[in-house]
Formats: sequence, structure tokens, C-alpha cells
Amino acid sequence: MKIGIDTNIFIAALHSSHPNNSIACSWLNHVLPKNEIIIAEHSILETYSVLTRLPVKWRLTPAETTLLIKNNIKDQIIVARFPNKNFMSWIDKVSVNNIAGGQIYDSYIIKTLTYAKVKAIATFNISHFSKLTDKVELINPIIQ
Repeated sequence: MKIGIDTNIFIAALHSSHPNNSIACSWLNHVLPKNEIIIAEHSILETYSVLTRLPVKWRLTPAETTLLIKNNIKDQIIVARFPNKNFMSWIDKVSVNNIAGGQIYDSYIIKTLTYAKVKAIATFNISHFSKLTDKVELINPIIQ
């Protein structure tokens, strides 16, 4: 099965000090062998941004972050891109559906992953994602 992962799952899995690190790692280790795991290209950018701007105590350098991302994507996770030809029509739909502020990023991740034909999306933000989609199953690794 194709399963998409939200940025927060990837960040938690990569950063050993994240409060959900063990949950994210355990869940990914469980699902990786039996499923195709997909992450939106945008989520990689968000991950890089977050890990390189954390408070100094937890902040990673750009080089450390790049290495972590590359080592954990490798052959294990597929990177999905939003189709350019559909971008402006998606923006129109976002506007019509009154999606505002930071919700646009969650919507973008959801749309990118649905274009990649995922059957489910794993996120720690079920309440945010459930407002934006009813087309795919949402998985919370904390509950799994």
C-alpha cells in the first residue's frame, strides 16, 4: 500500500530529541517493509527549515540536516512532486474552499500525496488534516 507521511512524522523520526521520536521511528520501521512510503517534496523543505532553526540546544547544522534527510530518504522513501500543470487550478480550489493561512501548506501536502496515489497519510495533526480531506485515510502513529 502507498502511505504518505506528513512533515511532522519525518521530523520526529529524524530528530532523536523530538518527543515523538520513538513513536515515529517504531511506526516507520513497522510499515516500511510492507508498504511504499511517500513524502511530499515540500515536506523535505519544511523538515530542513525546522531542523535548522530549532532553539540552539536542539538545532542541527545545514550539513547535519542534509545528511540526515539524504540518508533517510535513500531507497526507503519516495519523494512526490506536485504536478506543475495542476498548480494554478489547485490555488483556485483552495480559494473557493476558503483555506487560509498555514492550512495551505497542509492542503499542498495532501494534494501532492493524493496525486501520488497514496491510500493513507500518516500525521500527528489528524485534526488539521481531517478538515482538508476526506479522500484518504488518516493515520496517527501514536494510536497505532
